[in-house]
This record gives sequence, C-alpha cells and structure tokens, in this order.
Amino acid sequence: MGIDGLPGAMSPLQDMNLSKREEEKLKNIHLLKGNGTLEERRQGLLKASKEFEAIFIRQMIASMRKTVGEGGLLNKSNGEKIFEDMLDEEWAKKLSSRGGKGSLSDVLYRQLSRQMGLAEEVNGPQEGEKNDFAKLIPGTGTPPIGLPVSGRKRP
Repeated sequence: MGIDGLPGAMSPLQDMNLSKREEEKLKNIHLLKGNGTLEERRQGLLKASKEFEAIFIRQMIASMRKTVGEGGLLNKSNGEKIFEDMLDEEWAKKLSSRGGKGSLSDVLYRQLSRQMGLAEEVNGPQEGEKNDFAKLIPGTGTPPIGLPVSGRKRP
C-alpha cells in the first residue's frame, strides 16, 4: 500500500530505492516537461523517442511470434516463454539501437522537436536530401530526358 492508502503511490523509502533505469526515465520526463537547458531537453527527447521505438519493435516482434504456430511434441515450459520474452526484448534493443536517418526514432524526434520548439534551425533540406527525394517526385531534380518523336502524326 502506498501513501494515503493509494495503491501505486510510492512511499519515501520506496522512492529512495529506484533503479538507475527508473531514475533515468524520471529525469527524461522532467526534461521533457520544459525543465533544463535546450540541449538537455533535446537529449531527453532523443532518449524518449529511442525508447518508444524499442517498445514498438518489441510489440511488433511479440505479435509476429504469436502468428507462428507452436509445433513440436511438448508444450513450452514457463522457462522457454520467459526466455523468448527476454530474447524479444534484446532483439528490440538491438534493432532500435541501429537508428539512422529515416528510423522511427529519428522521425519521431524530428517531428516532436518541431512541435516542442526544440528543432535546430535548418533552412531547406540537408545536403543530399533533395537529390534523394527528387528521384521520387516528378518535376524536381534534373530535367527529363528528351525522347525522340516517331514520324507518326497524331490524328
């Protein structure tokens, strides 16, 4: 039982025993609320977006695992289920740590940093961005190649 009989509320003694990971999460939440320097807030948002990506990937892996039938002669033991859950978590961490341009955490970070007023001032696309996307959008980038017209006249 927590403070004032509220379940889930932490007593001061429980509060002192927070793990490092929980302390880090609380610090990130504190920074995202607007406390701290601009760089600290950006770092907090980056960490939060990476954690969200890891959670999302873990849920996706768990959903994919459910689609695969359980084969074999024996049912899975609790130990196997726990191992698979831990393995899914590690896969999610590995996959989300790759990051890079266009990853879910990168897209979330850029979008949320603009909405929260944390975005770095950038005028126009970064070097190389326009060229990559110009190939996909007609009418941008290099002019179209002229094709020879056949001798046939239109009716």
